[in-house]
Amino acid sequence: MALIPYMFLSNNKACHPPHGAPSMTGEALRALDEEVNEDFFLIDSADATIAWQLLHTIREHHHKSVYLKPVLLEERGAALDDALLVAAVDGVWKSGGDDTMLSGELEVLINQINARLRDILQNPMVRGDQQSGFRILRYIASRGVEQKPYTTSKRIIGYSYPALETFFAAQDDTVWSVLELLEQQQMLSRRFVSRSYQCIHCHSSFLNFVETCPDCQSLNIESDDLIHHFRCGYAGASKEFMKGNDMVCPKCSLNLKQIGVDYDKPSLTFKCNDCQYVFEEPHVSTICYHCGRRTDPEQQTQRDIYAYSITALGENAALFGPEQLFQNILGKDLNVIEFDAFSKMVDVEKARIQRYKISTSSVMVVEVGAFAKAMAMLGQRSIELYQELAHIFSLALRTSDVITTRGQSLFVSLLVETGVEPAKIALRRVAEPTEALFQDSVGISADLSSRIVAVDQNLDLNGLIETFLAEGD
Repeated sequence: MALIPYMFLSNNKACHPPHGAPSMTGEALRALDEEVNEDFFLIDSADATIAWQLLHTIREHHHKSVYLKPVLLEERGAALDDALLVAAVDGVWKSGGDDTMLSGELEVLINQINARLRDILQNPMVRGDQQSGFRILRYIASRGVEQKPYTTSKRIIGYSYPALETFFAAQDDTVWSVLELLEQQQMLSRRFVSRSYQCIHCHSSFLNFVETCPDCQSLNIESDDLIHHFRCGYAGASKEFMKGNDMVCPKCSLNLKQIGVDYDKPSLTFKCNDCQYVFEEPHVSTICYHCGRRTDPEQQTQRDIYAYSITALGENAALFGPEQLFQNILGKDLNVIEFDAFSKMVDVEKARIQRYKISTSSVMVVEVGAFAKAMAMLGQRSIELYQELAHIFSLALRTSDVITTRGQSLFVSLLVETGVEPAKIALRRVAEPTEALFQDSVGISADLSSRIVAVDQNLDLNGLIETFLAEGD
C-alpha cells in the first residue's frame, strides 16, 4: 500500500520531512496562490504555539483547496499536550519509525473528507467564498460530523469549538455569532448541550459567587448558629451562650444541655466584621475573575450551549453558495440574473421609457415571509419547495421578464412593457398558487407581502427594496 501524498508544514527549515514528503513553511503557504494537490497537511508538532499558527495559516488561506484540506498532527512533540489543538485537527499520526503508513482509521477519515470535498473543489469559486460564515459552512459539510463544544479554562467563555476557531485570528466570540446566524438561516441545526452563566460586561464564564454584607457590601462577614432558649425565649448567636465548654443563657443564666429539649438552632445569623451589622441573610453577588466587576447573579447573562450539525439546505449551500443555490434552482425555469445586472437593466429601461415616452414597465417585489419556517419544517424536502416556487413564477411571468433574488425569500421582477394594473394580474398569478403551495405542503400561510411600482425616472431600486423590507419588519 502506497503512502497517501501529503505536505509537511514546519517553520523549522532544518526539520526534515518524514518520508521525504514535500515541505513548506507557514509564510510560504500564506503566499501560495495556487491549488494544493496533496491529500492532507501534516503539521510539525514540536511546538504547540507554532503548530497553532500553522493551522490558522491553513484555515485562513483564501483558496478552498487549502483551507478545507484535512490536517493531521504528528504524534510527537509538545503540541500533543494541548487538548484543544488535538481537537482542532482531523487526527494525530505517528509518522516516524517503521510505521510509515496511515492507520486504517486515519486513511478512511482522509478519504472520506476528500470525497466530500471533491464536488466543492471542482466547482468554481463562488461569491462569499471569503466570508467566514460560508467557509465554516463548507468546513462542516466537508467533515460530515457534529461540531461539539469543548469545556476549557483557556477560553473566556469556558467553551470552545476548536476546529472552527482556527478560521478567525482573534479568540473572541465571533465563531458563536456565526454559528447562531447559520442556524437562524436553517443552514445548521443545533442540539442543546449545556447552559452557562456569563459576565454581563465581558462574557466571561468564570464567576466567583460571594456572600456580602447587605449594609456595606463587605465580604468580611462571618456566620454563627442562632440559638433559641425555650425556657426564657432568648435568641442570639451561639458564641453569646458559650462559657468555657458549657452553654449558658446570657439572659436567664440557665445551662443549656440538650438540643431539642433546652434549645434549638432555627437558622444562621451573620455579622459584618467591618461595620458590625448583624443580619440573617447575606446579599449574594458575583465577581468576574476576568474584569473584576461585581454584579447580582440575576443580572448576569445566561447562555445556552449547543452542538451544531449541517442541514440538507446547508449541504446544498456549501456546494453552490447560498445565493447561487437558489438562483441555480430558479434558473431551470426562469430568466434569473444577478442583482447588479438586474439593477443595470432597470436603469436601461428607465432611460428607454424616459426617452420615447410611449410605454411603461413595472417592478414587482414579492417576499415569501414564511419561507424560512417552511424550510425548517420540510428539512430535506425544502429544495423541492423552492423548485415549486420557481415553477409558479415561470407560469406567471413571460420570457421577456427578468427576475433576481435577494437572499432566500425576496423576489424582484422587471415586467417589461407592463403597466401597474396588468402587473397586478401577474402578482395574483404568483400569490394565489404560492399560498396554496404552502398550505398543501406545510399547512401554514405563505405570509406574502408585495409591491408593484412603475418604472420611471424617480425609481430608486435599492431604496424601494430597503423601504419594502423595513416596512415588513
